[in-house]
Amino acid sequence: MDVKAQVQVEKAVQILKLLGDKTRLSMMKLLQNNECCVCELVEIYKASQPAISQHLRKLR
Repeated sequence: MDVKAQVQVEKAVQILKLLGDKTRLSMMKLLQNNECCVCELVEIYKASQPAISQHLRKLR
């Protein structure tokens, strides 16, 4: 495998790991069609603001 293909595979692995988390995957689906602020996501997911912010940071 050439270097470019290896880089693509590594990037795909990182994305799949991020989306392997149920909360992050559902956030992506929710944010696909809706704009939400962190406070709304805290209510939706019944999670702390720092936890939601951490998920969003990873997704960014």
